[in-house]
This record gives sequence, structure tokens and C-alpha cells, in this order.
Amino acid sequence: MTPEDRQRNAEIARKLRDIDGIQEALKKAARQAVLEHARAGLPIVVWRDGKVVLEDVSDALDEQ
Repeated sequence: MTPEDRQRNAEIARKLRDIDGIQEALKKAARQAVLEHARAGLPIVVWRDGKVVLEDVSDALDEQ
């Protein structure tokens, strides 16, 4: 393993320890996906009560 590989691995490990940052990034990405679906007039697919369900998200634009 090269010194560059070790440095890159250390940076990745540091970022993976930032649980709050990871959770915030995931929330932001999910919100963006919902808004994109709402703008396109498309439902999102969710898992609810053991079933795949299409959920209308058109009201998400009102909350923006």
C-alpha cells in the first residue's frame, strides 16, 4: 500500500466517523429526491406495512 493509499484510507475513515454529517447528507439527498419527483408530478416508492406503495408527493412543493 502506498503512502497516498494510506492517506486516502485515513481520510475515508475520518469521514465515516462523522455520523451526524452522514445523516444530514442522507436527509438532504432524500429531500431533494422528493422535490424532484414532486416537480415532475411523479410519486415516490416507499415500503409501508410490508408492501411497496406509490406515494403522492405533490404537496411537498408547498412545504418548500
